[in-house]
Amino acid sequence: MLKQLKKSRLFMLLFISGGCLIALLAVLVPLMGLRIAPASAADSLATAQTVQMPQTQTSCPANGTARASIMRPVKLGKHPTIVYVYNEIPPNTTIAYGHLKLYDVTTGHKSVLVTSGLSIEHAQVSADGQWVLFLSQIDPRGDRQHESMLQLIRMDGQGLQTLYCLPAGIVSRATNIQWSTDQKSVLISTDNKSTSTVILLSLASGKLTTELKITDQNYGYTVVTWLDHTRAYVERLGRFGPVPPIVLFILDTAKYSNPNGSSLKKVLEHPVRFSNLSLDSSYDAKQLFIGYCFMVGVNQPFDTTISVGPATGGTQKTIYHQAPSVCVQQLRAVTPQTLLMTVASVNTHTNAYNNQLWKMRPDGSGRTVLFDLPKNSTTYSMNVFTQFPWSNVSRDGSMYTLQTYNQSNTLQTLVFGSMKGGKPIQFAYTYRGSVDIVGWTSWG
Repeated sequence: MLKQLKKSRLFMLLFISGGCLIALLAVLVPLMGLRIAPASAADSLATAQTVQMPQTQTSCPANGTARASIMRPVKLGKHPTIVYVYNEIPPNTTIAYGHLKLYDVTTGHKSVLVTSGLSIEHAQVSADGQWVLFLSQIDPRGDRQHESMLQLIRMDGQGLQTLYCLPAGIVSRATNIQWSTDQKSVLISTDNKSTSTVILLSLASGKLTTELKITDQNYGYTVVTWLDHTRAYVERLGRFGPVPPIVLFILDTAKYSNPNGSSLKKVLEHPVRFSNLSLDSSYDAKQLFIGYCFMVGVNQPFDTTISVGPATGGTQKTIYHQAPSVCVQQLRAVTPQTLLMTVASVNTHTNAYNNQLWKMRPDGSGRTVLFDLPKNSTTYSMNVFTQFPWSNVSRDGSMYTLQTYNQSNTLQTLVFGSMKGGKPIQFAYTYRGSVDIVGWTSWG
């Protein structure tokens, strides 16, 4: 159900550890055009000193324009901290509130980072852990021209700014934003039922460029994630009826892109009818992992295959296969040595279903079940907005966070746990509104 309400996205980056080397690479990598997730934000980023933010603007810029971002560094802390969304709908009221909150895993302390709009969607933590980018739904009683604001906030709660406003009529849940790891560009995907549009926002200048504008009654196009600083994955999905094959493309923003889609490079075409498909690139952005669960029938419920091939397209090689008792639902490359997966497990004799979390090595060996919990109408999901390393796993790679949804009572929760295994710990919940994972930073 949660997956039906919100689109999950794919990807991962390069992970390097090692004292001074990390600090050096944090400076050099953006210049080299690579994608990297520091081993620990506390080690590599907390040395930055806080610079006072100048005055920023929160009103919508003129229609069809965007503002340049104003970003000054902030000194991070040493405590692993989860950023999350809490969309509050108080009972017996006609108002709602979108909150970004911080949960300090070390102390258990919660704090509000910012409150904005009726709800907050598509939030993501920057690669350096210092910023959060998000969409804030505008109350139509105050502004009927705009649907939502693309906003930026620093991790200390300073510098709230509105960069761009989406026009009214574009539903935020049909929108997707993806922020590049060099923190220079944002791809904004929207869809108005028949036309898919992808716009590139350059944060330094506020320049908007239409990368794609495709009118198709049968198919919609949306950005999945960045592959590197200039290339991004774009997914084509059917709009109606039985699900047609998913087609994955690469959009190169550094080259001229014909907005009609003719310059897209096809990477993959995969059938998805009566099945579950999850895609993620490797840490070095050279390979593409595919988790495919085919729902066979009553006597053999599932058939799961995990394969890997070139990130830009080519032959896939099977690294893991299991039937008939498990279905890999989501797959992420969370460290250079680790794939993380949410899994549905069924006992074919009793027909009892369980939720599991797996980790394994990228070659398919070393499968470990981190937890095995009764389903009880509850499903587990990774970050539904982004799939960068820090979207699901702490900066030091020792902990994960997941979100749950219970179909029978609408309870939503957020949990975290150890990558060594054990029962996850709940830290947020709601029966009204929503809670969503945003990502990990270091604070406190």
